[in-house]
Amino acid sequence: MKKIIITRGIKTLIDREGNFLNRTDFTIFPVVSNEEALEIHRSEKADIIIADLDSQALSGELFCSAIRNNEELCRVSLIIMHSGAASEIQRASRCRANAFMEKLTDPAILIEKACKLMSIPVREAYRSPIGIMVNCDNTRHPALGYAENISVTGMLFDSEKSFSIGETISCWFVLPDSTHVSTGAEIVRINNKVTEHDTNQYGIRFLDLNPAFRAAISDYVRKKQRKP
Repeated sequence: MKKIIITRGIKTLIDREGNFLNRTDFTIFPVVSNEEALEIHRSEKADIIIADLDSQALSGELFCSAIRNNEELCRVSLIIMHSGAASEIQRASRCRANAFMEKLTDPAILIEKACKLMSIPVREAYRSPIGIMVNCDNTRHPALGYAENISVTGMLFDSEKSFSIGETISCWFVLPDSTHVSTGAEIVRINNKVTEHDTNQYGIRFLDLNPAFRAAISDYVRKKQRKP
């Protein structure tokens, strides 16, 4: 069971993106301030805390210092959220946190960072099933495939063609809302065939995905996860 302490404003933003925080293997502690976050962490020993740089009584700098200087509290991942102003970026850099992110950051990117810090595969945390045809090309031969699920970081698809781990391909496909997506991708996983008649199944990671395509995929995933 992963324990997450998160300020209410940031939690609201993440909730708008889907049901990531509703996983049964998460215990969520929404807080209104860094002071409350520190108090809960003392008793619960969270796995990750997403806190604000600015807080009325306990700034992000003092908050991080109080945690990192305490042997019982320091084993936690910290993400500090800031406004993006130059002065706040400079202040955040002095915090001993694992990551610093702007409050206007795409919630999907924040979720991805939190998953990495908790060693949770993003594909398990924030993906949705999809049935689309995928065109792939590694300069040697074009290939057709069929995607099974998708997230903003990559997807799982079946193909008759053979690719290798680490191989870079170009792929393009059309989302259900008619958005045409094209991007580079890397083969990061190959699933074993159950029988010799099965197609090859690959997990791919998107490379330099265009922000507009990321937003379209994120919107698709969010809508799918909200369906009962």
